[in-house]
Formats: sequence, C-alpha cells, structure tokens
Amino acid sequence: MMKFAIASIAALFVAAPAFAADFSGFRLEANGGWDRVGLKVDGDKAHKDGFVFGAETGWDYESNGFLFGPYAGVDISTAKYCERSGSYRACAKARRNFEVGARVGAVVSPVSLVYAKVAYVNGRVSASESYSSGSTSYHNEEGVNRGGFRAGVGTEYLVGGNVYVKAEYRYTRYKSLEDVKINRNQVVGGVGYRF
Repeated sequence: MMKFAIASIAALFVAAPAFAADFSGFRLEANGGWDRVGLKVDGDKAHKDGFVFGAETGWDYESNGFLFGPYAGVDISTAKYCERSGSYRACAKARRNFEVGARVGAVVSPVSLVYAKVAYVNGRVSASESYSSGSTSYHNEEGVNRGGFRAGVGTEYLVGGNVYVKAEYRYTRYKSLEDVKINRNQVVGGVGYRF
C-alpha cells in the first residue's frame, strides 16, 4: 500500500507539467510601483522619486516552453522636482508615458515564467514657472514629448484560474532634450487576467 502511495505521488509530480497553464492568449493588467526620474546636464546628475501606475495589454504565443508576444502600455508618474527662490517657483513634472513593444520569455514551472521586454516609448514632461509679489503675478507651463526606448525583465506567476501577478524592472532612456539627458528606473508589480 505504501509503495502504491509513493508511486502515485511520484506519478503526479512527473505528470504535473502536462497540466501546466497555457500562457498563450490576450491579457490585460494593472500595475504600479516605484519610479525614479534621472537627469544629467553637463556631467551633473539629479534624480527624483515618485509613484508610477498604469495598465498594459498584450497577446502572447507559447510553444515548447517559450513565449513571444507584442504588447502596449501606458503609465503616469507622480515624480516632481521644484525649486523656490523668494517669490519665484519652478517645477518639472513627469507626466504620461506610452510604450509599444514585444517580450520573449521561458516557462520555468507549470505556473510561472520569466521574460525580457523591449519597447519604443513616448514620454511627456511638463515644466512650469510662477512668480507672485503683491499685485504682480506670473505663471507659465509648457510640455514636451520625447521618444526613446525601454528595456525590462520580469517574472509572472499564475495565482488561480486565469489571474496572474508579476514583478518587473524597467529602464527607460529618452532622446536628449538639448543638453539634458533623461532616464527612468522603475520597479513595479502587477495583477492581470489572461483571456
């Protein structure tokens, strides 16, 4: 009887990959986490942290334990940097970011995968300045869009049914704005549903 129980348990573990989740198909997720916007001007560096939240959708194709799929996403950051001198105040804010790219991955267990991603991004940054003294006040705000690229790595884990959670690191580099170089580092978590 004991031999039969051991043999049954062993057979279950051997057969487990046959019952592995299918990572193919359309998916939709919400994500959020830490965002650090970095600037470099003539060798001087500065950065500001914030919270980033967004959504991602994509379609994956899995074959023989490998995965490939295009995706698109959008995120918004709270990162903001301000300086004040007397009645004068200047701020720079990270705004929305769009991305379109692809990811490749490998299934490492019946319910999890690891992946790498690369994408084209288009981010928006706004700068404002204001001055107020007595009856004199002034305010001006301008926004600029910059293209760039994003690379990332992550892991995805199926928690039940078609619901999954993920953890991901992203690095983004934008086209320089005159002599200002802009980059972002992000660590995010997400919850998604695969249809």
